[in-house]
Amino acid sequence: MGNRKRVIIPPDLTVKELFDNHPEIIDVFIELKLACIGCPIDRFHTLVEIAEAYHLDPDFLFSKIQTAIKKADQQ
Repeated sequence: MGNRKRVIIPPDLTVKELFDNHPEIIDVFIELKLACIGCPIDRFHTLVEIAEAYHLDPDFLFSKIQTAIKKADQQ
């Protein structure tokens, strides 16, 4: 448990780039009922913009995504 590496998500990274690099985060979007999966403009929106559009705390969204990525890396 000593390896608690934090996942760095650049704020300008688009949702499409995240899906392409970390498909495991799709479950987070499903859980939060975010309609980004398959959206034709996912290549333009960042996580900050998604959080604003869905009235979510950006830190909450980033945290959920970081947790999903870390969990997938441990498997």
